[in-house]
Amino acid sequence: LEFRRVLFRSRQIGWIGLNITCGAGQLITNNSTTPTNTWFQDCKIFVNSQFYVHTAGAAADARTYLTNCDVSQTATANTSPVIQIGIGAVEIERVDFTTDGNCRSLILSGTAILYRMSLTTFEHTTSSTTAAPMFEITSTTLSSHNVGQTTFAYTNAAAKNTSPTSTAIYINSGVNTAMILLNCY
Repeated sequence: LEFRRVLFRSRQIGWIGLNITCGAGQLITNNSTTPTNTWFQDCKIFVNSQFYVHTAGAAADARTYLTNCDVSQTATANTSPVIQIGIGAVEIERVDFTTDGNCRSLILSGTAILYRMSLTTFEHTTSSTTAAPMFEITSTTLSSHNVGQTTFAYTNAAAKNTSPTSTAIYINSGVNTAMILLNCY
């Protein structure tokens, strides 16, 4: 980490203006059992596998924010999700995900709700013919997930098969999942 500013307040953690590098097996895990607001703002994030996981704890009203960040995953053999959030509300704005490996950039699991994702780009450069989805929803929430002005792109010329998992967005939930998509490409 190159520290410019990390903010720790009661039940709030802010990572602001940082260059964050996570090697293999290194990641940020949020296991808080109390409602915690966590945000990453104006960060450049370089990872070899996973970056952030928040799937445990009893904090149903937790909030996770990613704003104005670049997230680059560079391990071509990686299959672990870069970000996995399984609880609380999620807001993503102006985030560019670039993934070289055959992994998911973002998984919403558990009871997580995507309140808003906008002005975001998912770019996968995998040469695999069975590409992992860029964004996967396994969340069992009955609330709708909201995605607007988001771009999904496989930039490697290798042909992708027609497997349901070789899609930009993959919904794999045990409940009827509502999703609102506006002006996505």
